[in-house]
Amino acid sequence: MAVLSTDIKDYKSTTEDDTDNCGGAIDTGAEITSGVDNNLFPDITGQEALDGVTKYRKHFRKNTHGSDSWINVWSWITQQPTNCALHMAVGLNHADDIKGKMSSLTAWGSANNVALISDGADTRSVDILGIVSGVKTSETVVLTGAVEVLSVNTYDKIFAVSVQSLDASRTVTIKEGTGGTTRGTIALNGKLCALWLTGTSIDTKAEGYGHGDIAAAAALGLWYKIVVPPSSSSVSANSYLTKSEGESA
Repeated sequence: MAVLSTDIKDYKSTTEDDTDNCGGAIDTGAEITSGVDNNLFPDITGQEALDGVTKYRKHFRKNTHGSDSWINVWSWITQQPTNCALHMAVGLNHADDIKGKMSSLTAWGSANNVALISDGADTRSVDILGIVSGVKTSETVVLTGAVEVLSVNTYDKIFAVSVQSLDASRTVTIKEGTGGTTRGTIALNGKLCALWLTGTSIDTKAEGYGHGDIAAAAALGLWYKIVVPPSSSSVSANSYLTKSEGESA
C-alpha cells in the first residue's frame, strides 16, 4: 500500500526552548498539529518585537507507514510570517544536534569537492549531505588531522556537514574545494554545520533541501529560526508554511 499524506506526521525535538539545549532527537510523544497556535514557536512579546530577537526550533517529519518508503523528498518554505523572516536548515535525528553545538555554512559558489581540515590530531568521521546533479547525495569522510582531505563527490550544493563524535579540543574547517574558500567551521564540541536559507532562496521546491528516500518509520529533521528585526510591529496570529513533498511507490 502506498505512502499517504496521513502517514506523514510532524514531531518536536526533545527540547524546545530558547536555550542552547534546544533541539536533540525526535520526540514521538510530542506530535505537532498544523494550524494550531504556538504549535512550535512561542509568542513574540511586544518587548521582543521592539528590541529584535531570534528564536530557534527543530522539528521532524516522520514516515509512519509500516513498510513503504517516502521517495525523493524535498522541503521548502511556501509562506513567510509577517514582520519577521523564517530561515530553514537541515537537522539531524541525534541527541547532540542542539543549538549550542550548531554553526552556519555559507553556500557553495560552484560545483566542487568538500575539503576538510582539522587543527590537530583528528581521525573522526565526517558526514556530508548535498546535491550532485540534482540528486541528494551523502558520504562519509575520515579526517587526517591538519592534512586536508577531500570528498569523493563533486557537489553542486552542500546542505550540511556533521561530525560523528564530539571533540572538546579540535575544530574542523570546511572549504569549497582544495585550498578554496572557507564555508564553515565546526567548533570545539560542535556537531553540525548547516546551510540556512530564507526568502527567495528557498521559496520553491527546486531551491529546497533534498532528503532522498525516507524509509518506513524514519524521519527527516529540519531546523527553523525566526528572525525578528528591531522595531517590528506586533502581529496577531502570525503564521508560516513549510512543505515537504515526495513520491510513493
